[in-house]
Amino acid sequence: MDASVSAIAEQAGGQRLRVPSVDRLLNLGHRRLVAVYALSSFAILAALTASALTFGGAAVRDQVDRGLRSSANASASYLGLSLKARADVLVAFAGRPTFVTILAAGPLSPPSRTWVDDFLASLQHSIDGAYNTWVTTADGTVVDVWPWQPALVGQDFSYRDWFKGAMATDAAYQSSAYVSASPPNPLVVAQSTRVTDPTGKVVGIVGVGFDLQSLQQYVDAYQASVGVRLLVTGRDGTIVAQPGGGITGLVKAIDPDVAAALAGQSGGDDRTADTMAAYAPVPWANGAVVAQLPTAEALAGLGVMQRAVLVTAGVLALLNLGVVLLLYASLRRRTVAEAAVVAANAGLEQRVSDRTAALVVSNRELEAFSYSVSHDLRAPLRSIDAFSQILLNEYAAPLDAEGRRVLGVVLRNVKQMGVLIDDLLAFSRVTRKELDRRPVDMNRLVQATVEEMRAAEPTCDIACDIGDLCTVPGDPALLRQVWTNLLGNAAKFSRAVAQPRVEVRCERVDDECRYTVRDNGVGFDPVYADKLFKPFSRLHPTAEFEGTGIGLAIVARIVGRHGGRVWAEGTPGGGALFGFALPAERETA
Repeated sequence: MDASVSAIAEQAGGQRLRVPSVDRLLNLGHRRLVAVYALSSFAILAALTASALTFGGAAVRDQVDRGLRSSANASASYLGLSLKARADVLVAFAGRPTFVTILAAGPLSPPSRTWVDDFLASLQHSIDGAYNTWVTTADGTVVDVWPWQPALVGQDFSYRDWFKGAMATDAAYQSSAYVSASPPNPLVVAQSTRVTDPTGKVVGIVGVGFDLQSLQQYVDAYQASVGVRLLVTGRDGTIVAQPGGGITGLVKAIDPDVAAALAGQSGGDDRTADTMAAYAPVPWANGAVVAQLPTAEALAGLGVMQRAVLVTAGVLALLNLGVVLLLYASLRRRTVAEAAVVAANAGLEQRVSDRTAALVVSNRELEAFSYSVSHDLRAPLRSIDAFSQILLNEYAAPLDAEGRRVLGVVLRNVKQMGVLIDDLLAFSRVTRKELDRRPVDMNRLVQATVEEMRAAEPTCDIACDIGDLCTVPGDPALLRQVWTNLLGNAAKFSRAVAQPRVEVRCERVDDECRYTVRDNGVGFDPVYADKLFKPFSRLHPTAEFEGTGIGLAIVARIVGRHGGRVWAEGTPGGGALFGFALPAERETA
């Protein structure tokens, strides 16, 4: 009877709330003691319930938001790669010598028209989802179209977006949506590219149209498999695919998420009370993807969690009420009350432990999924590469120069896709790796990185001028990756100049150390400085400078995890400067 009562509830901070012994409180009177206990215990239960509902709701909403962002980025990347692959086929066809010669010769003779008909039919067959194909003169007059539409031959289509876009760029162009002039006049988007003779003169435009229904089929399939609704627009904001289909006209999306994606941004938000969404730009095609879910469907798990918390809280409230009544009836039965509270605490701790274990398992499954996806993507790439090598090595004789060139394009793209997969996995691992903070000697780290680069490329003759660098707290392995990416970028974009040079400097300002890497390479337009640290953002074509656009994104992610920031400066042809700042090591008195 003289023993004190054990903890009656567990506070949010993890410390137990203890009360004095019952015997010492008896002089307060039974009613007052029961009132104090009842008010305090129910207040704690209400606080715990509110905290569980608040933090649990935030966790569920955050999980849904991350899933929508992942869906938006993944679908945008897939669409960009798919459209770019189709454009590569179009460019390969446009460069065929015979085709160029026929267009340069002027009006088509009957034999030439027959050859061009076969050429356009083959082009349509080679590109998945193609609705029709055509070729025009350099002034936009239709020379031939497949399937054959004689009424279109001779018409001037220089007003079309696909013609203007192709004439304005050396690469293939993805047009906005429009109504096709070819019966039955469906809504289409087009890809087009210039045809040039050996002197560089434009002799015509070749294009291919895609019925919007092919894009709608991808959106419908994605929704059926993943459950996320996708809204896809072209470069001008015109909707080309939407949840449920039903596109019957050219309608521009007024959603601010679309405008942000068309501006090159990605993110997510609660657009309305009824819908959650995330958005991302479509690489190469300059379109937009918005991934949407009805709030009720997205937060279905939140309702389950809330009901579980409320049921648990209700059960605990009933138990507590029983304790209050029991305490009022017999204050000396504190052993029973203590057992009930300890059991409630044990149950709460067990639920926390179970949820923590489930989160660990989920993270492991996510990592395993990443590696599985990587393996599944690499397998078909290896097959394509192997069979292409066999064709090139053992059956090269029957192939003409154009055939061997096309095979070369296939092999280069397979290699590029492999590098992209590796970079994506590296970008994912940067986020998952726990930081091993310790003092890092940046002088030694940079020297070691430069030596590794020179050992890997003995022919590299870039002069490196390394100043005195501050020591900062951080993860040595991740900071080495930062220097490797920045110095590798400087070397890559400076190799074309006569005397390439890289300068590494450091300056301590207030409580941060600012590091800079300056080169005298090709530089860049400062207008695009903010886009350089985003995944897949490239300012130079792959044919000119290799890479996937992930390196600087990894730098930004690592520096951000260290509590730092990144920036870039440059001018076209005048070199570039990339900098990052990290919290400085605190000085002791």
